[in-house]
Amino acid sequence: MSRFTNLKPRERLLAFVCAVLVFLLCAHIFLIEPLEQTHSHISTLLAQLQEDNALHESNYTQALHTTNTLQSQQTQVLTNLIQANASLHSMLHEIYTNGYNAFESLDSILTLSQDSRLTLTDIKIANEKLGIISLKGSGTFEDIAQFIYNIEMLQRQYVSLDFVHIALENALEFELLVQDMRI
Repeated sequence: MSRFTNLKPRERLLAFVCAVLVFLLCAHIFLIEPLEQTHSHISTLLAQLQEDNALHESNYTQALHTTNTLQSQQTQVLTNLIQANASLHSMLHEIYTNGYNAFESLDSILTLSQDSRLTLTDIKIANEKLGIISLKGSGTFEDIAQFIYNIEMLQRQYVSLDFVHIALENALEFELLVQDMRI
């Protein structure tokens, strides 16, 4: 400190100015620049967050619109199904009141099996309430395919082929489940 007091006033002023400049330089390097970099980084992050927020809001709005559209479509499908169910109930009521025989198509199926040169080994009613007939037999692949095709052509008699299993044991064997759809 004694050196500072020995200086002339002009030299003291110059030393003071240099000390202030060194202090300002150090403050700028160690305080202001890091704060400016942090501010710049935070400003960039804020801009990205605002863009992401706008994008997410847009996606949310679009998803909400899509959900509403799907919900209205599902409501329409449900309404159509309810109407179809009502018409099916009325058809079932008509079938029951007209007294259709659930297995009147069995004669047609047996005729088709004879025409297709198939050997039927087992014919049984698998489920009387649902009108399902189980057929087991054997024959050539072409004859089995023709028989299946002919059964599918019985749609006007409300016959549906529900299950087909073909296996090669001693001969080519098949098992079919045929359902009378009026039941």
